[in-house]
Amino acid sequence: MDLLRRYSNPSCGYLRDLRTLCTVLDEVDEGPQPGLPGNTGRGRRPTVRKVTERLSPADIESLIDLYRAGTTAQALAEKFSIGPTSVKVLLRERGVRRGGTSPTAT
Repeated sequence: MDLLRRYSNPSCGYLRDLRTLCTVLDEVDEGPQPGLPGNTGRGRRPTVRKVTERLSPADIESLIDLYRAGTTAQALAEKFSIGPTSVKVLLRERGVRRGGTSPTAT
């Protein structure tokens, strides 16, 4: 019985601490802050554009040629300001293999 009373007694300060925490959080939470990463100032995240929308067809051809010449996906990612996974996906979607021609080309 003493154990039950100890954990159910609101005078121990937990309730007071919880109320204080809620008050502080309410004062701090003013919604999305402009200028913070990931916020556009209107409370929405910026839209993510596809790699094919960010790179011109000429850039994509250049990327493919450089990859076939032996440039690593990491180096291409840095050169074209995209992620290495995006490079690999772009190449895979076009059927590009290193040192050879694409399987669709005859």
